[in-house]
Amino acid sequence: MKDLQYSDCYYVGKILRAHALHGNVAALFDVDTPQAYLKSKLFYLPTKDQGLQKYSVSDIKHTGGQSFLIKFKEINTREAAESLTGVELFLPISTLPKLTGNLFYYYEIIDFEVVDKKLGSIGKVREVKEMPAQDLLVVPYQNVEILIPIVDSFLISVNRTEKTLYMDLPDGLLDVYLEES
Repeated sequence: MKDLQYSDCYYVGKILRAHALHGNVAALFDVDTPQAYLKSKLFYLPTKDQGLQKYSVSDIKHTGGQSFLIKFKEINTREAAESLTGVELFLPISTLPKLTGNLFYYYEIIDFEVVDKKLGSIGKVREVKEMPAQDLLVVPYQNVEILIPIVDSFLISVNRTEKTLYMDLPDGLLDVYLEES
């Protein structure tokens, strides 16, 4: 069986500190629906050699907001729990619920073709930049890297079979990038 790689996983959150005496940890999750993780039976944590190691969950409690208390079967002392402070938590991408319609995970639209309602094909999504104010699609267009805001009002539809994002971009958006070059 092949070892799990970072590219096979998504970031869930990180361990903040040890909690109590028997190996529990307090964790902060960076997810949209924290309660969905109450049934998690395992997490993957980074190892010193840049791999990922599976840790089995014996108990998990949602303590409010994005906060959780987790007891791993492999961790039985406060000292062992303290050694996990700051460690990130991952789960396999295969555990994500399947999205339909115009909902998508950023990882799945890499290399999707962006087709504008008026201009036609723009290019393929090279990456998604997560910015504080607005997440952006990075798409090469006429030898220039353009940034397209990920906004519901711009997105017409997502076609997973064709690997295409159909969009209705505002007039002049692409011109801003072309005038700079």
